[in-house]
Amino acid sequence: MSNPLDLLKKDWNKPEANFEKFGQYELQSLLHRRSSNIVKWLFYISIAELVFWPVISLFTPKENWVLFSQLNLISAIWAINVVHYAIILYFIYRFYKNYQSIKATDSVFDFMNNIVRTRKIVKFYVIYNLTVMGLIFLFFNIEYFFNQDVILAFMEKSYGKISDPAKFMKYFFIAQIVIGVVFLLLLWLFYKLIYGILLRRLNKNYKELKKMMD
Repeated sequence: MSNPLDLLKKDWNKPEANFEKFGQYELQSLLHRRSSNIVKWLFYISIAELVFWPVISLFTPKENWVLFSQLNLISAIWAINVVHYAIILYFIYRFYKNYQSIKATDSVFDFMNNIVRTRKIVKFYVIYNLTVMGLIFLFFNIEYFFNQDVILAFMEKSYGKISDPAKFMKYFFIAQIVIGVVFLLLLWLFYKLIYGILLRRLNKNYKELKKMMD
């Protein structure tokens, strides 16, 4: 299906066109509606992500929580979650405010500023999430490194005697690194795909508005 904006641009000054010719105001209104919908979707996706991670954590095996308890990490995990989700709520609030601003504004200049502001918020949101996930991964593995005796005792109790503890811990940390890198890569690809598509559309609208203003 053809994009209505592209059709409008294609037939823009055709004298032989037999349809009602749209003016600059109609084009701005179309861009306004499209941009508003994009920001609305950014808002919805951020809410879905906020709900997704706590739901996933419910499926954490009980054995993991036993290990976290033995490592005295329960309080740290709660503190990290409280701070992290408070910051995520702030980002969601900013998405919502931008959505409301785009809906309410009639000024093209303010509208363009809101698009720029939304792009910056999305960029900071993605950088924040990737950085936090990386730091959490690093934090846990530092704890594991300095408490290898606890890890070994836990593993032996759960899975039986470990014949070569040094070799086991070597492969344990290699596996941790691989899992962490793959997880961060998948998260980055998710952000690049979902937020990247929406941002490209938002940037396209911004460029169209800028052309009209020149």
